Amino acid sequence: MNMMVNATQPLHVFVVVLFLLCMKTWPVESESLPKVGKMVMQTERKALLAFKRDVGVADKLGLVNSWNKEEDCCKWKAVGCDYFTGHVTHLYFSSLITISSKNSTAGISIGSRISHLLLDLPYLTYLDLSSNFLGGLMINDFNLTLTKLVHLDLSDSYIGRYIPYQIGNLSNLQYLNLSYCDFSGSIPKFIGSLNSLRYLDISSNNFTGVIPHELENLSKLEHFDLAYNSFLTGGGNFEWLFNLSSLRHLDLSFISINQSTIWPSFIQRIPSISVLRLNGCNLSAQSTFSNFSSSISALHLGGNYITSSIFDWLSQLNGSLIKLNLRYNVLEGRIPESFRHMNALTHLDLYANQFNGDLPKSIRNLSNLKVVDFSYNFFTGNLENLIATHFPLLQELLIHDNQFTGSLPDFTILSSLRILKVSYNQLNGHLPTVFEHHSALQFLDLSNNHLRGSLPDFTGFSSLRFLYLYSNEFSGSLPDFTKCSSLRVLFVNGNQLTKWEAQSTGLVSSLEELDLSKNSIRSTISEAHLSNLSRLEYLRTSFNFLTFEFSSDWLPSFQLRELCLASCKLGPKFPNWIRNQRHIDHLDLSNSQILGTLPIWFWSFSRTLYHLNLSSNKITGKFHSKRVHVQEIDLSSNYFDGPLPQISAECLQINLSQNKFSGTLFSLSAVDDLSLRFLDISHNQLSGALPENWMHFQLLVYLNLGSNRFSGRIPRSIGRLSKIETLILRNNKLYGELPESLSNCSSLGFMDFGLNKLSGMVPSWIGEDLPYLYALILKFNRFSGSISDEICHLSNLHFLDLSMNRISGTIPPCFDNLTSIIQKDTEVAEHSYFSSIAPSTSLGPSYSYFDNALARWKGQELVFGRNFAYLKPVYLVDHALHKFGAELCKSFFNEVNNPVMKTAIHPLHVVVVVLYLLCMKASSIGSESVSKNANLMGCMEKEREALLLFKQSLVNETHLLDSWNKEQEEDCCKWKGVGCDYLTGHVTHLQLSSLISPLPIYLGSDIYSPVAPYRIYSNETRVSISRWLLDLPYLNYLDLSNNVLAAIPEFIGSLTKLVHLDFSDTWIEGSIPYQIGNLSNLQYLNLSYNSFYGPIPKCIGSLKRLRYLDLSNNYFSGVIPPELGNLSELQHLDLGYTFLTHLASGNFGWLFNKSSLAHLDLSGVNLTAPNILVSFIQRLPSISVLHLNYCNLSAPSSHLANFSSSISALHLFANHINSSFFNWISPLSGSLVDLDLGHNVLEGRIPQSVGHMTALTHLNLDNNLLSGPISQSFSNMTALFLLNLGNNLLNGAIPQFFGNMTALSYLILGNNSLDGPIPLSFGHMIALTHLELSQNQLNGILPKSIGNLSRLQVVDCSSNNFTGNLGDLLSGSFPVLRELWVHENQLTGSLPDITILPSLRYLEVRYNQLNGYLPKVFEHQSALQFLDLSNNHLRGSLPDFTGFSSLKSLYLDNNELCGFLPNFTGLSSLVVLLLYNNEFSGSLPDFTGCSSLQELRLDENRLTEWGAQSTGSLSSLITLDLSKNFIRSTISEAHLSSLSSLMYLSTSHNSLTFEFSSDWLPPFQLWRLSLASCKLGPKFPNWIRNQGKIGHLDISNSQISDTIPIWFGNFSTNLMLLNLSSNKIRGKFSWNYAHIQEIDLSSNNFIGSLPSIPAKCSKLNLSQNKFSGTLISLFVVEHLPLTFLDISHNQLYGALPDNWTYFRGLVFLNLGHNNFSGRIPMSVGLLVSLQTLILRNNKFNGELPGSLRNCTSIGFVDFGLNNLSGVVPAWIGEDLPQLYALILKSNRFNGSMPSAICHLSNLHFLDLSMNKISGSVPQCFENITSMIKKGTEVAEHTYSSNDLSAPPSRYSYFDDVLARWKVLNRRWRHAYFLFLYNLKERFYVAMAVRIARLKQRLYLTG
Repeated sequence: MNMMVNATQPLHVFVVVLFLLCMKTWPVESESLPKVGKMVMQTERKALLAFKRDVGVADKLGLVNSWNKEEDCCKWKAVGCDYFTGHVTHLYFSSLITISSKNSTAGISIGSRISHLLLDLPYLTYLDLSSNFLGGLMINDFNLTLTKLVHLDLSDSYIGRYIPYQIGNLSNLQYLNLSYCDFSGSIPKFIGSLNSLRYLDISSNNFTGVIPHELENLSKLEHFDLAYNSFLTGGGNFEWLFNLSSLRHLDLSFISINQSTIWPSFIQRIPSISVLRLNGCNLSAQSTFSNFSSSISALHLGGNYITSSIFDWLSQLNGSLIKLNLRYNVLEGRIPESFRHMNALTHLDLYANQFNGDLPKSIRNLSNLKVVDFSYNFFTGNLENLIATHFPLLQELLIHDNQFTGSLPDFTILSSLRILKVSYNQLNGHLPTVFEHHSALQFLDLSNNHLRGSLPDFTGFSSLRFLYLYSNEFSGSLPDFTKCSSLRVLFVNGNQLTKWEAQSTGLVSSLEELDLSKNSIRSTISEAHLSNLSRLEYLRTSFNFLTFEFSSDWLPSFQLRELCLASCKLGPKFPNWIRNQRHIDHLDLSNSQILGTLPIWFWSFSRTLYHLNLSSNKITGKFHSKRVHVQEIDLSSNYFDGPLPQISAECLQINLSQNKFSGTLFSLSAVDDLSLRFLDISHNQLSGALPENWMHFQLLVYLNLGSNRFSGRIPRSIGRLSKIETLILRNNKLYGELPESLSNCSSLGFMDFGLNKLSGMVPSWIGEDLPYLYALILKFNRFSGSISDEICHLSNLHFLDLSMNRISGTIPPCFDNLTSIIQKDTEVAEHSYFSSIAPSTSLGPSYSYFDNALARWKGQELVFGRNFAYLKPVYLVDHALHKFGAELCKSFFNEVNNPVMKTAIHPLHVVVVVLYLLCMKASSIGSESVSKNANLMGCMEKEREALLLFKQSLVNETHLLDSWNKEQEEDCCKWKGVGCDYLTGHVTHLQLSSLISPLPIYLGSDIYSPVAPYRIYSNETRVSISRWLLDLPYLNYLDLSNNVLAAIPEFIGSLTKLVHLDFSDTWIEGSIPYQIGNLSNLQYLNLSYNSFYGPIPKCIGSLKRLRYLDLSNNYFSGVIPPELGNLSELQHLDLGYTFLTHLASGNFGWLFNKSSLAHLDLSGVNLTAPNILVSFIQRLPSISVLHLNYCNLSAPSSHLANFSSSISALHLFANHINSSFFNWISPLSGSLVDLDLGHNVLEGRIPQSVGHMTALTHLNLDNNLLSGPISQSFSNMTALFLLNLGNNLLNGAIPQFFGNMTALSYLILGNNSLDGPIPLSFGHMIALTHLELSQNQLNGILPKSIGNLSRLQVVDCSSNNFTGNLGDLLSGSFPVLRELWVHENQLTGSLPDITILPSLRYLEVRYNQLNGYLPKVFEHQSALQFLDLSNNHLRGSLPDFTGFSSLKSLYLDNNELCGFLPNFTGLSSLVVLLLYNNEFSGSLPDFTGCSSLQELRLDENRLTEWGAQSTGSLSSLITLDLSKNFIRSTISEAHLSSLSSLMYLSTSHNSLTFEFSSDWLPPFQLWRLSLASCKLGPKFPNWIRNQGKIGHLDISNSQISDTIPIWFGNFSTNLMLLNLSSNKIRGKFSWNYAHIQEIDLSSNNFIGSLPSIPAKCSKLNLSQNKFSGTLISLFVVEHLPLTFLDISHNQLYGALPDNWTYFRGLVFLNLGHNNFSGRIPMSVGLLVSLQTLILRNNKFNGELPGSLRNCTSIGFVDFGLNNLSGVVPAWIGEDLPQLYALILKSNRFNGSMPSAICHLSNLHFLDLSMNKISGSVPQCFENITSMIKKGTEVAEHTYSSNDLSAPPSRYSYFDDVLARWKVLNRRWRHAYFLFLYNLKERFYVAMAVRIARLKQRLYLTG
């Protein structure tokens, strides 16, 4: 016995288990069990709780925040433990931390916290950190201790840098996912040492270099994904890849392979390959490949250079190929007949190629097709061969953007069709009057064709959701859509409809978006048209003949986001029904005949209003609101009077022109640091001096104060408008000289100071310091002296008017050099600018505007809009013209009548003719001097009519074309956007850019919500250019940019006089018509920012006069045509950014003869030729700006020598340039001013030669592999303005020499490994404005010398190891400091007085060691908007924050604050207040004054009372979370009645009682409602009934004992999660939730048959109810996405159906504790994803089906307590390798125990008791070591829902095991036999062993 005690074997432990489970009595009392679990887990439990304190603030999924102080941490969410030891082995932290879409600073980098946690979890085998923000993850710190890891997922976690070599020590790793981690550098070779890997995904990173051949060692690899590493190459050798014999899935997309002979070998030499993705790999077709067999089923070759020869090769894959993707290639011609043999295809994608001709009849052989995409080709003919009965399975048919003609066939014969898109073709004819019934169709797009006639009856489409019929020729009435009960979007705009009856749309309650604009509808609109559209969010009826007549008290049932009723009749009174549209953000009521004043409620009715257009009405009165909060507002052309309204800091664009505003500009100066970009208050009655505080308007791009009554001098501060491009002070009473500070406005292009009393000389700095000036108007002032020669420096000058002044002297001779006066190649008068409201947002909406010049022509002033490239007048004359110009004029008149000179007029004469015509009071040129047909006062009648007809085809959302009206103005030359020839009257210019107004992008603002939908244009109608342009034969300037056009018309080639053509940013898709080559006079061509594809047309090379060519940002493919070499006059060439289909370089010999080329951009072009960069610089002598970003460039091997270069800007961002480049570039050190080498492979130390580039002002070396200390050579570069060394591997201390860089304004050193303190010399960098040192290892205290840097605006020292007191840093003088980021350091002490920083807006100090108390009262600080002190150790009570009047976001969560909360009544700007996870007590405070508050989180505190007055008035509140407190209150309507904006409400886990009247209707529409463990019952809460948008509803454990009301079955169309568990709800249950994904009705009293499962449901728990009947209802819907199904503990019966194939995605299935009978069906074996299967306690009989051996992922099987028989099958041990628990107890199994059970290396639990098993225990049982191992957690699982139509969800579950102990069932979840492993009493161990030997048969036979 002693021997046995000392030598206990695994077998004995197993026998003890068998004995204990089988004997009915056992003399061991429960108190003798060890308490090892607590001791083992204590350290790990503390580590987990510490982790919760650190990151709980950002845990939006509630994984960590659900952890409580319960003893057993293994029961917590996201944690799994070992059964025996209790050690933590699994962590499921996916999507734990996300970055808020509202403010990126809210996202928390938890990387460093996870690193510390993992150091305390040495037994971890499974780690999932995917979809997090892990910027601080330090893999180096922990991975050496994680050698047991089998599964590691860090995907989508933004780690950055490179993969550390220590990860190669994880020798047990089988699954590794590092995709979307922002890794850079080369792929490490050590990955090849991970021999156990089966799954490897390192896609979507920034890896460079060659794929290492060491990966060939991964012999078990089945899934390999390297895609989207664009700078990675195969190195020309893929032999190593062919050794991966187990590979089934291979993705090398966007890795340059190039060799046509390589890629087919992937199919031939990898026999197991099934899925091959080679998109964007620079492949060409392979035509000589044969004699192979392949199991390939999916082949993706999109985005390559594959030609039609591939089809011969593909014919060999006929038998296996199911999915074929050839999109974005150069396939051309017809579809080959060989396609008929590919009859296994289900998915065929030929998108964006060059196919043409008819579709062959042979395509009908492909009867298995489900998805077809032939879009963006040139197919012609009709659609009869494609829309036919031969495609019974076809679900998606995309054939838009082709040239199909004829009528539309009857597509209802395609019975399975769900999506049909035939837009942008040439279909014509009528649609059928009535469509046949088609229940499957959901999406139908017939837009942009030539379909005509009446619209048909669509009632047969019962499932139709999206219907697009816009831009056709439909006429008549809008049909009745009442029976289209699912219709959500209806677009019929841009047709010829004439009538809109109420019954047509009035009852379509599902409608969300309705667009009827741009028709000819003449109807009167009443409530009946709209009353039932309760879900409507977008309504557009602009540009019809509609009259809206609603009763004054009508309240619409909908809540709109966008309302566009432009040019509809709404007046004369302002429509009162808009008052309740509280969520509207875009409102356009322009030109709607509104008279009178605006109602008082108007300026506060919607808190979300972003865009407001009330222009062109007759609205009168004053502003009632104190401040305008709308960001874009246009009130022009009305009758507003009184003072100007006060502008808020959020405003971006304001147009108040042409009103009657009076008073001064005082209200504009009331707010500091406005975000305003566009301000037009011209044509009002404003007066007084201009204020001196223009420094607060530094973002202004356009300022028009013209035509008012301003007086005094122009203030000097106007020179602070550094971004200003247009400045108009025309027609005021300003006097004095021009302030010299205007010379700082170096971006100024248009300046009009005419009609004032300005005096002095015309300053010379205008020519010296304003290089972009193209229009200067100083007419009608008192300027004197002569014209300085410096004016001639204005190389861009197009318009100069100095007339009606006192200028004397002669015209400077250098005026001959003003070539831009007659050049026509440059567009200068349209501008775009971006909004950037807060540091957290990137580029915001883009706006554009036109500059107008008023030129005097024969006594009349004409407006010339946008670009004056062909106006070209220069006005230089005063009243004494004859003193210096008479002789010149006489000479001109002689020459202008000379036949020779008529064709060779000198530029100077152009100046003189303007002098003469504009300044002489009586012209000596009679009418006989010009053509008899010339009309100097008007345009040609025929051309005017052509313009009116052309107008009908255009969109006029920006009202540019409103002036095109011959009744109001007969002379079309005076119309906006039209320019004419002065002598003939012919129309020569059309400037029609931006006829469609842009909309803002809407982003979700709440932490719980996904990003909301966004729209870019209010209408996406594609305009077809009308042929009426051909009636303008003299047109030489055409600009249609920034519109939405269908195509460049083919007739464009007939406009042969065109000199300037701009189609940029017009959304055109397709190819460039070859007819454009006929425009032989063209000098300017801009086709950028479109979707042109295919090769660049060779015909562009025939445009020999071209000077400016921009084809950038398109989708061109093929080789750049060498014909562009014919463009000998080209100065600007931009072919950059064609990423989706890379533009190949070819031979650049054609480029090197461009002697005049100054600007070249080939970014994104694949430039792999050696030394190509050398050629660009040496052989382009005039090149000044060279952009070659993303070009696959490597450092040149040859040197620059013996040349002189004028290059000043060189951008080589994102290439493969290494450090040898620094030696190569040294000859350019004298000329380079701007050098960008970011995102390359520079490595090693920074060479000394960099310091020789002393002319540099901008140097960017970020995101490289530079290492070592910062080079001393930088000390020579004293001219640097910007230095960016961020995101490298630099180490060592920051050098002292930075103190000598007194010109440096931007210093970026973040994300390196720098250490040591900040040098004291930093205090000498007096020009520094931005200092970025984040994510280093800097330490020490922050030096006081920084206090000398008084110009600092932004300081980021976050994520370092700084210590000391924050007050030391703030002791200096920082008058303009706006942002201070010091979070994630080790700062201590209390919070200093931050009110001493008057400009501070953002302060983030989270994750430090601050302690102590906050001051009781803060002094007034009006600038602070963002304050984050979360995750510190602050204690004490909360101070009064009312001194922070501008505060918007306050984060104090996760501290140790306590006491009562103060009132927040003074914080009217506060938007976010987070105080959760503290120790606050008492009542909720009064938030009455917080009118802007949107998010309030007070959860996890000790609050005890919630009074109605505290939150009852927060009408802007969106999120309210009071969960997990101790609140004992009765909640009534008064608590919630005013919360009209509320979307998220959580009060779970309090002691609340909700008492509402039965008929109460809440004013809000919730998206999420969590009231778990609150008292709502006994009746079901009726007030939830109107919450039609709710997506998450949790009212579990809420004491409801009612039946489910009828309305609950379909009250919300958005419901995705429903939890009614742990109530006493009774009765039957049914639902109609189309989108629901998770349902938990467990632990209730539901009866009746099981409800059918919704089609999108992925998790369903109906356990512990009283459901009865069979399972037939579960099998109504095929192919469910269900992954979790628990219907245990009910009263179900009958046999199990044999069609489990519908549930192939199931991971968890529990049918236990019912009355099922019969055999287990064979089809259960089709559940190949199953991990847990429980059929316990039923009446199943027969043998186990052999098909279960297919369930190779299964880990837990419980078939106990049934009548199953036969032998225990051997395949359990052979084919179920993951099995860890097998329970077959209490059945009728017989025979002996199979030895194959010993193959189950993961087995932890085996229960075969109470059967008829005989024989001995197999000897191999000693090898089942997992019975006693401590290192593996197997009983918790995580699985994903892969439904692509919904956001991905993750669920976890625990497996339960019932072990019999003293006839008592005990539920053990984790350490099932922990008590056995460390059993201390030797007696019990010895006794167990002895009994095991003597009683084997007893406990084996049951």
